[in-house]
Amino acid sequence: MSRPISPRLHGIIDYGLLMMWAGIPRLLKLSPRVRNVFTAMDAAQAALNAVTDQHYAVRRIVPFPVHGRIEKYSLPLYVVLPLAAGAWGDRRSRAYFLGAGAALLLNFSLTDWDASSAGA
Repeated sequence: MSRPISPRLHGIIDYGLLMMWAGIPRLLKLSPRVRNVFTAMDAAQAALNAVTDQHYAVRRIVPFPVHGRIEKYSLPLYVVLPLAAGAWGDRRSRAYFLGAGAALLLNFSLTDWDASSAGA
């Protein structure tokens, strides 16, 4: 089955989500602890995007398929850290956590990880 998100589009979506996620926790007035966890996760994803071999990279170091494997295997951190910070206990934090997770999962699941790098 062909996946509709190319490496280039994946990068655009990643950066768009990162910009939204940088501001939404503050707009929702999430607790500082929860906000700090989401900010750290946002920064880690931004750093990965910046060095992935894709069209919008700052420096192309990480091959695009490796970017996908890093996203795949970091999933437990994206689940456990917010929960440990108390994201499930507050309605707004829980909604943000579920929405951000769904967006990440959709972007990952619909990306063609075998496509040639968009950076070339």
